[in-house]
Amino acid sequence: MNQRQKGFGLVELMISITLGLLLMTSVVKLLQDSMKSNGDLAASKRLENNLHATLDLVARDLRRSGAMGDPIRQLWGVNNPFGRDPVSAVDGEAAASCLTFSYDFDGDGGLDANAPEERYGFRLASGVVQMRVAGNGCDTQDDASWQDVTTSGVVNVSQLQFVVNTNTARGVTQQSVQIQIAGHLVRDPEITRTLSRRVRLRNDLLL
Repeated sequence: MNQRQKGFGLVELMISITLGLLLMTSVVKLLQDSMKSNGDLAASKRLENNLHATLDLVARDLRRSGAMGDPIRQLWGVNNPFGRDPVSAVDGEAAASCLTFSYDFDGDGGLDANAPEERYGFRLASGVVQMRVAGNGCDTQDDASWQDVTTSGVVNVSQLQFVVNTNTARGVTQQSVQIQIAGHLVRDPEITRTLSRRVRLRNDLLL
């Protein structure tokens, strides 16, 4: 007796193909989401590294403000020409986005206006953090006086703020500066980061 051979009908075949396509679409979508997530994570890390490096540079240099090459001379009552200027800003930028200061780079006890330049500072100008390499003030437009620290084509810095705090304990007044920096990637403005750090001014004791 011959048995009738069984197989998939047209409807069953179409259902199987449809289910296969749906499964394939889900897999592709999952892969795309995973790749986007990994890309966002890498971009976020790149932004964070850029801002961290800038914050480290600012904090390290600011911590030296007021340092005099021969501290014993200060004990003898010699006036210290090094210190920190009041916070200010470039015209058109947010308040307190520029801070200038000085310290004794060559250790001779005198404030040098020529090389090596001993007047430093950092400011925010048009989305870029800049470092002072000459003695001109915050609002100068001379390109030779300020050099870019961040790269405008990679990171847009939306905030750089300096807040000076004063604390007195046991008759000693200690000052510190709270630095806050925020920005986003130029190619992906949705990826943003904000970092902050408190820098104690060790050479700015007020007795």
